[in-house]
Amino acid sequence: GIKGAGNSLMLGVLASGLCTGVKRQSKAAWALLGCSNARPQSFCSLHASAANNPTGTAAFVFDIDGVLTVLEPAKKAFEKLTTAKGSGWKFPVCFLTNGGGVTEAQKAAEISNWLNVPASEDQVILSHTPMRSLVPALQQQPVLICGRGSVLEVARHYGFNRCLTVEQLARALPNAVPFAQQPGNAGMQNGGCPVEKLGLATEEHPIRAVLVMTDPRNWYVDLQIILDVLLSGGVPTRSPAISGSSPSPVDLYFSNPDLLWANDFPRNRLGQGAFAHVLLSMYNELTEGKKPNFLIKWFGKPNPEPYFLAGQSLLKQAAHMGKTPSNIDWMSGSHNHLAAVFSGIYCVGDNPCSDIRGANRAGLPFTSVLVKTGVFKGPGNCPRDPAMICVHDVLSAVEAALHKTRSLRFHSMR
Repeated sequence: GIKGAGNSLMLGVLASGLCTGVKRQSKAAWALLGCSNARPQSFCSLHASAANNPTGTAAFVFDIDGVLTVLEPAKKAFEKLTTAKGSGWKFPVCFLTNGGGVTEAQKAAEISNWLNVPASEDQVILSHTPMRSLVPALQQQPVLICGRGSVLEVARHYGFNRCLTVEQLARALPNAVPFAQQPGNAGMQNGGCPVEKLGLATEEHPIRAVLVMTDPRNWYVDLQIILDVLLSGGVPTRSPAISGSSPSPVDLYFSNPDLLWANDFPRNRLGQGAFAHVLLSMYNELTEGKKPNFLIKWFGKPNPEPYFLAGQSLLKQAAHMGKTPSNIDWMSGSHNHLAAVFSGIYCVGDNPCSDIRGANRAGLPFTSVLVKTGVFKGPGNCPRDPAMICVHDVLSAVEAALHKTRSLRFHSMR
């Protein structure tokens, strides 16, 4: 997270938090995030070193959009990873995406239906899954939820008990968004409007945090309402004279920093990182470059939190398959335990600045695999965030990983 990064430096920090793939970030800003403009050190070590455990099992981490949504190669790839008729797994597998808007169980059911595989919710890590770690601090605090999909349902499922959506707040305060089409009775679902019924976002119960859980649907409404909340200390109707120059901090969390993502349109689409850029640029402009007094944090790839969760999931699966030593604690998710169990964890993705950068930063035994069916189209490997393995599609990625696994085991016996 970032606290107190202001003026021109704030914009540099903002840029460094985003998956831009553009060489415009300042070294100072990258340093604040613990990042580097240079090629990831782990990338170099992957080429220079053999696997820590060449006889260990392989494991796989798959992005979804741009990788598994290309169904024909995806189905063939998973035939190699599952037992007869897709009834079980031959290797530990995890699905790690910067998408979201549904629960992990719902996404697992979608994957199972697409690919005819036994995906479970424990194998799914969505962009907002790491936000579960915020529940102990925010469980009983008023929280504003932003994003498309069933984000309110997801937030309540995680344990945020006092939450409301941007749409609900906009409906309760129609003058705040005069150019927006009001959402009818959408804000009245599930027991009525939380502003009118529970007094959330008022002087008695100010908003304490904003969670951008997925890409917003209506940028005008979301930008206006979130800025009102941040600038007012959690009470949008509070006048600037009362808010003063230093309102109470309202922490701001983004579920992922992706500037771009891929769908069926021939050009990449703007993602949540673009929304974050606009939001924080507007905040900087409205406060004349004043340092924010609140926390700004990104989850999602390429940040470390989802890879820690992936490590836990893979270790748990390996233990159930009888592929781990008895002294391995899967809950630890530590690199030492991962290296003791896996010859390689092959992270297959289409976005160099999230999927590949994240796997490279995670280090051994995580192994980055770039495919060209989504954001990245080539030619060759990505020069800014180069992958260890670069192939055309997910089928080729699985074949390359299995070949490398066999090769490592063979050479270890010589």
